[in-house]
Amino acid sequence: MERLNEDPISKQYPKLFNLIPNIFLKWRKRYSITNPKLWKRLSDLDRVIKEFIEACPVIDSVLTMIENEKNQDDEESEGKKQKECYTIIDLCSGKGYLGMILSEMLPPSKIFRIVLMDIAWPMRNVPNAKSKPQHINWDHIYGNIDIIIEDDNGTTSTSSTPPNTYYDTWPIPIDTSKQDLKSSRQLKKISEHFLSNKDHPVIMIGIHLCGILSMRAIDLYNTNRNIKLFVLKPCCLPGMVHAKRKEIFSFNKDHLSSLKNNHPNQHTFKAEDVCVHGKWKRNKWINGPPRSHLQPKFIKWCTNLYHGINEIDYDDDINNNNNNNNNNNKLLTAETTTTAESSGSTEDNDDSNSSNDNDVDVEIESLTINSNDNSVVKQPDGDDDDNVAVETITETKISTTTQKLHTRIQVQHDGGFQNDFIFAERLPISSTKVWYELNKYKVEVEVEV
Repeated sequence: MERLNEDPISKQYPKLFNLIPNIFLKWRKRYSITNPKLWKRLSDLDRVIKEFIEACPVIDSVLTMIENEKNQDDEESEGKKQKECYTIIDLCSGKGYLGMILSEMLPPSKIFRIVLMDIAWPMRNVPNAKSKPQHINWDHIYGNIDIIIEDDNGTTSTSSTPPNTYYDTWPIPIDTSKQDLKSSRQLKKISEHFLSNKDHPVIMIGIHLCGILSMRAIDLYNTNRNIKLFVLKPCCLPGMVHAKRKEIFSFNKDHLSSLKNNHPNQHTFKAEDVCVHGKWKRNKWINGPPRSHLQPKFIKWCTNLYHGINEIDYDDDINNNNNNNNNNNKLLTAETTTTAESSGSTEDNDDSNSSNDNDVDVEIESLTINSNDNSVVKQPDGDDDDNVAVETITETKISTTTQKLHTRIQVQHDGGFQNDFIFAERLPISSTKVWYELNKYKVEVEVEV
């Protein structure tokens, strides 16, 4: 408690700072008796405290969201309650301290499981797979529990008693998954295997995502409607290799390829505007300018990431929709208007880079569908006329909208400037209390994008 209270952020999150010491004690009881060597490897107090403090805004938002959800009626079946449990995905999890904390802190009745995703995990479900030196040791998740017994003669032996593995000791199940977010093929697999279960909406968290990994996380959110809440804390900037290639960064490039130009969801920016020399190696910044010189680019980077999050959801795969001749029951876009809930007025939105932090309603112009070729046409005004040309509209389906927010919460007090957090939640908002608190730290537009 003394170490924790030394940090100024403890005054912003007193509830969390009161809960976390008991969680640390639970871990010590779990590991120190049964596996002292494992506990010694886990109990780097400075590292654990740093991980906790920098994740406080995320932990608080998730906890507040879950605690303020409407309670289920007692008459509802257990099966229906189970369907409303969340899956939490921790991207680039490292050892998984964040997931471990959430497992101890959140109500198990509302969370289905927690998935720790990182490229450094060993492969699971592979026969004879062996952990290599570069892999994260997962004994604290899956290791056997061997209790050391000493008899009267001083002879020691080990005994396994239920629960037999640490996996069974977590209040909320924790799983690991080896995934490379830079691989488009693996992104598709993540969508198929972890984000497609309608019974378990997803809370996706990305803390300290380096370089373009932040963009890949946003792509996952934009293209998977089952992700309810998304929180991103960007880390280091992309390397100069992207700038040397004259790359133009974009979000959902493949998804938007068949849409018309200047689509409201399309956001692009030059790699050279945000890329830098240098890299982190063994917790040291090398071969680059002083960190203080990077702050303007980091601000621009976070601003572009924020604008890369879609405010409107479209069908998962445009091409698949065009090939499905039997699916004619669609809402299809023509002109869209946005209504700011705070003002109650309706205005045309022609600015492709505009953003609205308020709740958004989307209105669709009246359309008809030609059932013969599954194309979409806009009916002209006036009487029908065979000679009147009709406008073909690109086939896209609007289903919901997103509320998002760019915040800056001072979690680094050692001269670090990486205090930006980006939050996004698909409507309807699960808890207005979450967004009320976050709005205190809202970042106003600082750079043009």
